[in-house]
Amino acid sequence: MNVAFENLRRLGYLKYILSHVDSPRAGFCYDSGHHNCRTPNEDLLSQYGSRLMALHLHDNDGSDDQHRLPFDGTTDWSATMRRIAQSGYKGALALEATNNGHVNGLRRNFYIRLLNGRRDLKHY
Repeated sequence: MNVAFENLRRLGYLKYILSHVDSPRAGFCYDSGHHNCRTPNEDLLSQYGSRLMALHLHDNDGSDDQHRLPFDGTTDWSATMRRIAQSGYKGALALEATNNGHVNGLRRNFYIRLLNGRRDLKHY
């Protein structure tokens, strides 16, 4: 069983675990939304890309963890996807977007935008 540690509020915990647990079963779960709103000046993918085990991709405006669709916030997707590619990661990803504010008739639009965002990410 693998255990991937996610970048959350206290980056020091992640740094401690990944520097003290030398196991191929312990790795990094990169969360783009947490990175954008909590630690935007840290180059997490360069630091821990070699231990990348999982991806949680979503966007926000940098003020809070809003779980918006990719490209609906301020994440630099070109740089993010370039760093993921440089890491050599070939695993799955989770799109962690939520349907906040998209109710009833707008739900269809949310899912169309979700699919379009997935296609846009493929370009990277």
